[in-house]
Amino acid sequence: METPRCLYCGREEQVIKAGSNQTGSQRMRCKSCQRYFTPNPKPMGHSPKLKAQAMQLCMEGLSFRAIGRLLGVNYQSVINWLNAYHDEQLPHKWRTLHPLKQWR
Repeated sequence: METPRCLYCGREEQVIKAGSNQTGSQRMRCKSCQRYFTPNPKPMGHSPKLKAQAMQLCMEGLSFRAIGRLLGVNYQSVINWLNAYHDEQLPHKWRTLHPLKQWR
């Protein structure tokens, strides 16, 4: 593997490995400018395909906890995805007609 260039000072010769971050991406440290960086970060979060599968299971009548167990995610994540989907689908006009309702 070729050593990446420092994102801050541009040097390549004094870059060393420095562990990994929370997502498992390789962290690097530049000895010349003493800064840490991640040259190829992995994306965080769950895939849109998994979220769509959770929505489908919800529409079929499964509970949030059952969906969480089937997909291997926390049930609160399933609830958050459903709330976000609901907020995206709810027409803006409805919100303006009912301003006294509490919207998340």
